[in-house]
Amino acid sequence: MRTITFYSYKGGVGRSLLVANVATYLATLGKRVFAIDFDLEAPGLHYKFNSPRSADEGLGEKYQKGLVDVLEYFVGNKILPERISAYAETIPSQTRNAATIDVMRAGLAPEAAYWEQLSRLDWHSLFYGPSAEGAQFFLELKERIRLEFQPDFLLIDARTGMTEMGAVATTLLPDIVVCLALASFEHLEGLRTVLRSINATPRHDPALPRIELVPVLSRLPIRRDVTLEEAELERVKTYLSAPDSLGVPLVFADIAPLHSEPGLDAGERLLVGGSNSPNDFPLLRDYLRLFSRIIPAEDIRPHVGE
Repeated sequence: MRTITFYSYKGGVGRSLLVANVATYLATLGKRVFAIDFDLEAPGLHYKFNSPRSADEGLGEKYQKGLVDVLEYFVGNKILPERISAYAETIPSQTRNAATIDVMRAGLAPEAAYWEQLSRLDWHSLFYGPSAEGAQFFLELKERIRLEFQPDFLLIDARTGMTEMGAVATTLLPDIVVCLALASFEHLEGLRTVLRSINATPRHDPALPRIELVPVLSRLPIRRDVTLEEAELERVKTYLSAPDSLGVPLVFADIAPLHSEPGLDAGERLLVGGSNSPNDFPLLRDYLRLFSRIIPAEDIRPHVGE
């Protein structure tokens, strides 16, 4: 099971929409996907899948429960629930022969009961208290998802900023972290700090390889002069790669661009999995190039013709 976290230091970069598009793309390749909404303060990953059940009709209790409910159960009982499937929703396939996508939303949000649940969780005790079972909980949850759902890919939609949940999503669980930012100094300075922190944090299992970091510059304007964009991407790469106070640099092959898409200004929707053509949507072309970096070639190559 390949685990990919999608992180941004600040919001407004299209992170959750990217997660939904990656999940849909993987499903069209026949890969089973499990996605988790870690953005507990502003959840909404399930809305990105264009599912009417999760937008207008509402979902039954089975589908409303999510990560916060699993956490609350664990805190009260010191074990995970017997079945994780009670806290996940299967997204209907949008293309023929596609594999399934299972989504664990944050929880009952936007119901008032959800915010009450969230406020009851003692994050300090969970991660820094005498028992400090937080890290073990998330590792066990990951293993239970692997055993129960047998996904090929686990996708994590991390929350913004620097928090305990962000650290779990970016340093404890993933094989790859896709880091999105805008070109502003405010975004890039915060992102560079997080990238350095991820790079310096040892894995919980020393046998695991170093986490792969994939920086992405989002909402780029489309320019006629491509040299201007190339110069901006190089500038961002130089800034993010600069050595830290110990003289340790970060090494990236390049910075992946995601261009602005005017067609999404009125409302977000999936670009992958429908009749959209990369010739008509520059952002879809960007998505496909990014997918080729974070998805093993052997998973994509048999489907290139399609």
